[in-house]
Amino acid sequence: MNRRAWWVWLLASAALALALFRGALWGARLLAPLDLAPALLAKYRWMDPQHSGIPANHYVIDQLTYDLPLQHTVYQAWRRGEVPWWDPYTFGGRPLLADAHVNGTDPVRLLCYRLLPFELAYNWTLILHWALCGAGLLALLRRWGLGGTTSVGLALAGQCAGYHAIFFGHPWNTGAFLYYPWLWLAWDAWLAERRRWAWPVAGLAVAGIFYAGNIQSHAYVVVFALVCLAGYGGRSWPQWRRALAVVAGTGVLGALLAAPVLAAQVEFYRLSVRPVPVPWNPVSWLSGLASLSAVHPWALGTFRTLDLSKLFGQYALGFVVFIGSAAAALALVGAVRGRAGAPRPEIWRVAVGLVLAYLLILSTPLQAMLYTRAAGLAVLGLVVLAALGLEVLRQETATWRGWGLGLAGLAVGLALALNLAAFVVYPRLLPRVLAAVQREAATRSALTAAPALREFQVRNLPREISARNPETVLATLGLLAVGALGLLRRRK
Repeated sequence: MNRRAWWVWLLASAALALALFRGALWGARLLAPLDLAPALLAKYRWMDPQHSGIPANHYVIDQLTYDLPLQHTVYQAWRRGEVPWWDPYTFGGRPLLADAHVNGTDPVRLLCYRLLPFELAYNWTLILHWALCGAGLLALLRRWGLGGTTSVGLALAGQCAGYHAIFFGHPWNTGAFLYYPWLWLAWDAWLAERRRWAWPVAGLAVAGIFYAGNIQSHAYVVVFALVCLAGYGGRSWPQWRRALAVVAGTGVLGALLAAPVLAAQVEFYRLSVRPVPVPWNPVSWLSGLASLSAVHPWALGTFRTLDLSKLFGQYALGFVVFIGSAAAALALVGAVRGRAGAPRPEIWRVAVGLVLAYLLILSTPLQAMLYTRAAGLAVLGLVVLAALGLEVLRQETATWRGWGLGLAGLAVGLALALNLAAFVVYPRLLPRVLAAVQREAATRSALTAAPALREFQVRNLPREISARNPETVLATLGLLAVGALGLLRRRK
């Protein structure tokens, strides 16, 4: 059965890759927002003189202006047999590989750069980040003996989480987080069964995190380790000592393996000056609460229209931890009842702890240092909780009448409220909203003003949040399906 689950996941991932990446798989297109150049940068208008000025996705502009040119430089250096330690073109020269956002020593990237031409190497680095994350989630869920259907479905949900889309242009995030399921798997194998292979696997996973990430993302593995210590240690001091030994030991092992890169990053950080602003605006500390919109993130808008997350000083708060509306509802079941159905209670404790840690980050000044990029921790926890929740609903014989009716009511209520807002309320407010956005845009630089894009976003809200957007319909149907699952009476 375990082998069958892997085959099903592999075939499903291949089908999804064809649907999502299409020509990028064989180099017919580049997985970068090239249309942003003629849309927003006047000097590149020649690339497409007839461009409407409305790019497909302006949220990933850093990928065009920063990541893509640097990756081409790194690729050329590696192919010439050089180590790209230095960037001679920026600020009169500065460290390159030690830079916080280069991802130039990512093992997946290095393999692709060694074997493929640049376009394919750039594409397949991102594609493999996506696929290997799903493989790690599947291995983790199957290790705990969760059902094949449950494991495959939730691995795919985590693989296609909004986190990957929102931070697609920040490859150090997805490149580092793909190792977290493997790290959890190895620590769990040692603490539960004393598997000897757990130490080298965990050490390699930590090293992979350090090679693929940066100083900021390295902090997330510390948060992950603290949550695992609390989850596996519980109230038992002997359990704490056992957990601390493997967590600290493999952490040091991973740091030693990554020392050539880690030492340069630490030195560069110490020599740099970057004041950290503390967001004393209390509204920004409501970001954690606003993240609960992940059940139906269109409620706060999208990048194609107004995004109410910006009221909290963030963006895409619901989407960054989105694993599907149905999976989010299952995660709630897992959080409430998953402890009883978990193979071991420490698994449930760690999953809940990861979600709470992320919400704590967004609800305190820690958000100024760790950002919403820490959402990968919450995604991992939500996937595990959703798997536990689905197993609970499948195994319990009693109906969850209150839960099923409540979830159905939530789905219908959200659909009615958003469609009413889109087609009745918003049209009356549109002229004032458009005027306000245009006044604000007039104070911006030419790049961020983007008048055609701003007007499109204002006018596009009804299409994005209503039933005219098929995504919202599917999300509503997903919530209704989970509600119906709670109403069904199952037999032993």
